[in-house]
Amino acid sequence: MRILPLFALVLGCTPTAETPVPPTPIEETGDVPDTDVPPPPIVDPDSDGVDASEDNCPDVPNPDQLDLDADGEGDLCDTDLDGDLIPNDFDLFPEDPDRPGRAINELVYPHTASELYTFNVNDYAIELIGAPGIGTMTDLAIDRYGVLWVMTFTELYICHPQTAECWLRGTLPTYGNGLTFVPQGVLEPDRDSLIAIANSGGWALVTENAGGPVTLTPIGGYGPGTSSSGDAFSIVGVGTYAAVTTAGVDSIVEVNPANGSILSTLATFPAASIWGLAGWQDAIYAFSASGDVTFFDPATGDASVVATHPVSWYGAGVQTEIPDE
Repeated sequence: MRILPLFALVLGCTPTAETPVPPTPIEETGDVPDTDVPPPPIVDPDSDGVDASEDNCPDVPNPDQLDLDADGEGDLCDTDLDGDLIPNDFDLFPEDPDRPGRAINELVYPHTASELYTFNVNDYAIELIGAPGIGTMTDLAIDRYGVLWVMTFTELYICHPQTAECWLRGTLPTYGNGLTFVPQGVLEPDRDSLIAIANSGGWALVTENAGGPVTLTPIGGYGPGTSSSGDAFSIVGVGTYAAVTTAGVDSIVEVNPANGSILSTLATFPAASIWGLAGWQDAIYAFSASGDVTFFDPATGDASVVATHPVSWYGAGVQTEIPDE
């Protein structure tokens, strides 16, 4: 006799293998769980819609992100739009990298009445740039950025140091035979100051007036009995020097850049007419009407002719900052 287990008798069924229980179906609602995380808000201090990490002008609104010279700095906050190393405030063509051109910092720029040249302080080579065609050039001056200014008897120009192309900046109420820049901080805190020198030796600060007559504000001069022989230069760390005439004799003098007053006389040149003057580290170069270029050492007083050209030099110019040697 087969005896069934008690639990089978109680349940009234025959024991079988365990039957799997199907999972309870999940009611579909049509919604897909949202697994996307919203991006963090952009950091945009100027509210131009461009994140500060990618904004080329993060403090000035410029949604167009224009960058003329592709230097990574947006045009609205770029102090040198065309990337020619001339700040916009001193650049006659702030959106044109080819104009007005920059003087090469290793060169001095002498000139005749009608032609512009370069003079190399290393090998004393003289090269013709060209003829600007603006009338008689009485002198030129170059600022710290390499912008070259030229004065004639009646007008003031900016000229290209590589092509000799010139652009009128204003007319002169009177004329002189000397032009120079003195470094920023001497007369004006944020710029080199352009100085016109009268034949009589007076110094005047030059101020442009939107293409009209320039304003000449007297600031001093060489003093009674001394006139301008034709030129002056002023270089940071080197000094301010001028070519003057006293009793018919030309001299090189050191002057106060703030007012042109003579501090000391370095040398006299009885037989020369020094119409151009430029300097370098430990050197002064005198350009004479006879075509000679004379090297003068302000420390020792030594002088020697280092170059001669078949022209009559009318002036010369050098930047207010030059390389340290």
